Amino acid sequence: ATDADFEQVVAIDAGFAIFSRAWCIAELAAANAAGMRQALKFSSASDLAAHEDDLRKLQINNMAATRPQDKIEILSRIGDTAAFDAELQRLLFEELLPQWQDLDAVEQMKRLARLVRWQQYFSKSSRPPSSKSSVAIEEVVP
Repeated sequence: ATDADFEQVVAIDAGFAIFSRAWCIAELAAANAAGMRQALKFSSASDLAAHEDDLRKLQINNMAATRPQDKIEILSRIGDTAAFDAELQRLLFEELLPQWQDLDAVEQMKRLARLVRWQQYFSKSSRPPSSKSSVAIEEVVP
């Protein structure tokens, strides 16, 4: 990648269907090979934990494409599918997932800090919290 600020961000659906699509996985691998920074976004840590075994079994040959000729083209560009599968496992379990889990802990701490500040604010106030108040606090409190 020529721009150090450019990053591939991949939103992972709750059902992890993206990991069954050959084009999606091929593009994930191509971005990594090009040296692009990458980040995966999951809906929850529990979704990731529920699908971890499936991720460990991923094979490009078992993935789908909309058209049969698309899958043929993808596989022809890959060549050695066993090497691709091994590299995909390395990418997921040594780079992308550990990175996400670290960031997830930071995000959890930020949310917890916001909640504590919110509770402190309302414990000093005589009025009960409302949804409008919490929105205002989210916008004001960093």
